[in-house]
Amino acid sequence: MTQDDIGFDDVYLQVDGVTVWTGRIANGQTLDLHNVPPYSFDSTQRAGVQVVLREADSTDPDDLLGSYIVQPQHSRPLGYSENGADYTLHLTSTA
Repeated sequence: MTQDDIGFDDVYLQVDGVTVWTGRIANGQTLDLHNVPPYSFDSTQRAGVQVVLREADSTDPDDLLGSYIVQPQHSRPLGYSENGADYTLHLTSTA
């Protein structure tokens, strides 16, 4: 479900504050994000990295759809449901 429940959401995915993917998602749409470049953990990030999903708004501040700290060896889905959104991100991280 899109954040506003109509049309498309213009969303972007950030890892530690760096935008790694942007796209447009329709209600009920599934996207394959295998084109997102791999993110490598370094020795200073053993506590994890922040993975944030936001929806871009042109008329007001962007909406936070959710935020997680992902640690090395992570392999569970992340649900993003803030501000009325319903997104699930499946990712696998390795050390």
